[in-house]
Amino acid sequence: MEQSGTSALLQGVVQDLASGVASALRGGGHAPFPGGAPPDERAQGVLLAAVRVLGADVLLPRVLDRTPPAGQELAVFRGAIEAFRPQADAAPTVRRSHWGMVRGLRTVDAAHGPAHGDAGAEPDAGWLYEAPWQSVTHRLSVLAALALPGEDCALNRAAQHRVVDVSRGFVRAVRRATGALRATPHDLLTFLEAHLGPDTTPLPGALRAVRTPLLRRGLDHRHVHTLTWFRHPTDGGPMYFHSGATLGQQAFLGFRPGTAVAAVCTRRFRARDPFVATAYALPAEH
Repeated sequence: MEQSGTSALLQGVVQDLASGVASALRGGGHAPFPGGAPPDERAQGVLLAAVRVLGADVLLPRVLDRTPPAGQELAVFRGAIEAFRPQADAAPTVRRSHWGMVRGLRTVDAAHGPAHGDAGAEPDAGWLYEAPWQSVTHRLSVLAALALPGEDCALNRAAQHRVVDVSRGFVRAVRRATGALRATPHDLLTFLEAHLGPDTTPLPGALRAVRTPLLRRGLDHRHVHTLTWFRHPTDGGPMYFHSGATLGQQAFLGFRPGTAVAAVCTRRFRARDPFVATAYALPAEH
């Protein structure tokens, strides 16, 4: 019973910390840690464990905003590093995430880092080159904390080496969601913007890979499919698009060189509904 109660408490603290990080990234503040010190030793231990679960992501708002961390934040983060040092036989993901936390601490406050030791050499990521694609995409999703755009690291190099496998993992995750995938209009536009300028993103190869034609169908094989998009020719270059609907809404994404459109409708899909045709015409004809 005690273990069950601790697990439930840990889950709640992890959710609170994650919400605090998300709020800070959205501009809602810069303090993902709850105010005040934990009231007892058990609560302190749960807090340290929750920080270890989130890993270096806890410091992401500080890194991106270049804001100095509070003393309590540093103390809790250091405590999590010390309390959960990887064992000699720890899995590569555990060693990697621990190294990322130490490096993250040094990144946000270099003055305090040396007192707690150097992050050391980056853990080997050679196993990512040979692992099955399912394992690669899962482990990259776990290890991608603090993967800043443009930063050269072993994970980034491994992902660039296996762009098709990364794309397969993304498609698999979307299909498993089966309608539960949620995105704001801003998210959709950010996604399209990345496709318009893949060289400005950390994974330009992956964005190009999902636009590579894979099969043709229909009369005279005029309909072209890529890994994630339909592709049609236009006067302004190839146009990529996809649409979908649930019982209560519709969405359309489309882009071609130089322009893109994200359209969302909160009206139930009906046969001969003009929504998709209207949204399709915007990038196709302009």
